[in-house]
Amino acid sequence: MLNHRRYILTLLLIPGLLASAGARAGQRNTALEIISRSPVLERFGLAPVVPVDQPRTMQELLIMAINRNRGMRSVAARVVGALDLVPQATALPDPTLTLVEYLDPVETRVGPQQRGYQLSQSFPWFGTLGVRGDIQRAKAATARARLDEQILAVITRVRTTALELAYLDSSIAVTRNHLMLLGQWEEAAQGRYAAGRGAYAALVKTQVELGKLSNRLAELEDRRTPLLAEINADLDRSPEAPLELDSLPVAFEGGLDQDELVRAMDTTNPRLAGWDHEAAAAVLSRTLAAKRGKPSFTLGLNLIETGPARMSGVADSGKNALMATLGIRLPLWRGKYKAMARQAASGLAAADDARRQELNGLEAELSRALFAHRDARRQAELYGGALVPKARQSLEAARAAFETGRGSYLDLIDAQRLLLEFQLAAVRARIDLQIRQATIEQLIAAPLTTFAEIQS
Repeated sequence: MLNHRRYILTLLLIPGLLASAGARAGQRNTALEIISRSPVLERFGLAPVVPVDQPRTMQELLIMAINRNRGMRSVAARVVGALDLVPQATALPDPTLTLVEYLDPVETRVGPQQRGYQLSQSFPWFGTLGVRGDIQRAKAATARARLDEQILAVITRVRTTALELAYLDSSIAVTRNHLMLLGQWEEAAQGRYAAGRGAYAALVKTQVELGKLSNRLAELEDRRTPLLAEINADLDRSPEAPLELDSLPVAFEGGLDQDELVRAMDTTNPRLAGWDHEAAAAVLSRTLAAKRGKPSFTLGLNLIETGPARMSGVADSGKNALMATLGIRLPLWRGKYKAMARQAASGLAAADDARRQELNGLEAELSRALFAHRDARRQAELYGGALVPKARQSLEAARAAFETGRGSYLDLIDAQRLLLEFQLAAVRARIDLQIRQATIEQLIAAPLTTFAEIQS
């Protein structure tokens, strides 16, 4: 069954949600102003939005994306348009002014009636305009939720791409360091072989490793170009515009409880909030259907110009006639109003089912993200805390054995290659940990640090 209490609460919250977005009649906001008032930005500490030209931190990079992303502004413009529907929905119909010219004046005792003026104003049943305005506010709140969803998508996409760039930069630095070291060993191998103290197989092995490592470095450097173009697309900049961040934020180190995250997601995820507002609009539409089934009224004022009487001495000669009118629309054809009520009920059921399905999908996404987060943390601890230090020890041992004549040159190359692989895997795991964190934060629409503070 439908959770009517949730929808009633949503109805009560809609005016407050839209007040910050400038929903009052006569107030006009730009798309950027609508974006800057997003509760998502407040949770992530990105409001107020101050323009940034050269971002040096992840926070500044996200602020630049919020200021410049065209897709986000497009969705915000739809919110502005939805807000402009509120005063349209709450306004009375325009009054009607009618001029009646008597082609054949009507003779009366006080004179001929020559022309008439009619002014009329229609009024719907009591409270109809207020309900219509509430429906448009609910629809504007739905558009607001879609904007929050777009903001989260842009934030996550920019964070992920920036982290992938950071992975490439770290991998390039590590690979270059190993390439330089391997080049030194290749020179030593050539000297030993020329002096007759080294095996040809060791020289060839070193040259093969140099070729493979040079190719890997070229691939890493080449992968940076499309990633840079991707992030610049979100920043509305040219594809080759440079981006250099001084530092990255530290990954969240606290524990994550899936049940608590699901509860948080149920109240903060904008996809779910959008369906709540859709349901609220359906509830209001059912109320509107009932009000449209009531009579509406039209009040009028008629003025008839009268010419002077043909006979002299007539009292009130040429006196104009003034009349008031009252019209009542009789809603006799009840079938269409019942159909309107059924349509609203169907919309409410559809919104409730869609929300439930959305929540099911989000729970599955969260489960996958939490698994990936746990796995990335295990990999980071395994490689960074255990395997990389052991690989360094193995390389030092192979080098010492080689220098004392107890080890082969091939053992040294293998140990160096193993350290490179472990170092790259450690970098990959650290970056994956932050990418998975970004995905989880997109689902709960809040940073994990804030969530941890709330839970404590």
